[in-house]
Amino acid sequence: MKKSIISIILLISAFILSGCSSKTEVRDRAFVQAIGISESNDKVSVAVRLFDDDSSYQGTGSSFDEALKNAQYNQGNDFFTGHTEFIVSASSDNKKLLSGIIKSNDIPPSCTFIASDSALSAISEADCDKIAGIIKIRSRSGNAFRKSIWNVLEELNDNGFSDTDMINRSGDIKTARVST
Repeated sequence: MKKSIISIILLISAFILSGCSSKTEVRDRAFVQAIGISESNDKVSVAVRLFDDDSSYQGTGSSFDEALKNAQYNQGNDFFTGHTEFIVSASSDNKKLLSGIIKSNDIPPSCTFIASDSALSAISEADCDKIAGIIKIRSRSGNAFRKSIWNVLEELNDNGFSDTDMINRSGDIKTARVST
């Protein structure tokens, strides 16, 4: 009798604790490496680059979240932004943009922030692995800021400006000052 009760409990436990659920499988996710963000006429446009993928996925919407979802529809898999290495922004209001990104809680606040005058083409046309490597090396040598979105937002709130790294269309990285 005691063995049959233990067997039933083990059998029930196996079904309850099996881990099978309706969660998204890793193979059904697209891991985001970099995001370019641009704004014009109350529209937000994004270009998304994935790890191990040379393609760029574009999306437009009334907000950053909507633009990102539209880019996701163009790609076909759910975006996973938890390992995003850097964001390139051509926004005229970085304070508002970064506040929204922090509040959405999808992109880690430690993600590197890079300013640009042409964020979409910087992400679409550049080698993201090379950009990440250049920023890392320049940061170690003291020639780059390598600031997180959290650091930039904090400086924008405190000072009204932040000195940060900037990338141009050709992929050259230099220092720039962004303001609110």
